[in-house]
Amino acid sequence: MLHTAVYGIDCFLAGLAYTVHVSAIVATDGPDSAVAKMNGFYRKGAFFTVGRLPGAGLAFVSPWISYVI
Repeated sequence: MLHTAVYGIDCFLAGLAYTVHVSAIVATDGPDSAVAKMNGFYRKGAFFTVGRLPGAGLAFVSPWISYVI
């Protein structure tokens, strides 16, 4: 149960780091940069990044719920 929560938090932090990293690149290079054009509005990544937090919390209720999320 604890390892599932730790893995969920680790995935959340990795997604958060990616989001911050891309945002810094776009802020430096501008909205016409190759990274900004390639990344666009990263909805799928934002959804999965935010979705990891409830999954980590629910790991203490039932690890299977956390696995599904």
